[in-house]
Amino acid sequence: PVRWASRRSPLVWRHAVAVRTVARAAWHADVVYSTGMIGRSSLGTAIARKPIVIKLTSDPVFERSLRWKLWGADLGGFQDARGLTIGILRRARDLELARASRIVIPSEALRELAIGWGVPPEKVAVIANPISPPPLEDRETLRARHGLHGRTLVFAGRLVPQKSIDVALDAVTANPDVSLLLAGEGPYRERLERYARSLP
Repeated sequence: PVRWASRRSPLVWRHAVAVRTVARAAWHADVVYSTGMIGRSSLGTAIARKPIVIKLTSDPVFERSLRWKLWGADLGGFQDARGLTIGILRRARDLELARASRIVIPSEALRELAIGWGVPPEKVAVIANPISPPPLEDRETLRARHGLHGRTLVFAGRLVPQKSIDVALDAVTANPDVSLLLAGEGPYRERLERYARSLP
């Protein structure tokens, strides 16, 4: 069965339902593997007194700060950001991660960030996200089909602020012999299109 907490519920109630749901499921488990909701998962497993393994794909404080419009799109610069709300969120994140028996991270760059937050290196396992490469035509056929000439960078993914695609646009503008091809959808698309049109 799928158990869930409705996003239409008030925030505190929704979080309480999620913690209770995780705790109930954890009673019957040897270990809980969480790929999101790390705060609710950490609290639920603590109530059930069960170990937790967390998959961390970004800085959860950075993600929340973007949603709440506390910060812009620069993950690196965010690590030095200050403020009461950001400080509280960081403390909560650090407590949640401290409870984890292991933390699975998909990249060395994020591993270094997490260690900078105080996560012990021996807790971290870097496991790259698996991919199944699609069958592709040869390089020159692909370039001809898409009208690509010269050096080309390609981005494929969600068009969201944390990807810092505007930085790539600025870099290409500063290097006119390089083209940038973007493939993806997301809430940042219209803003990126406007920004690209505004560039020289």
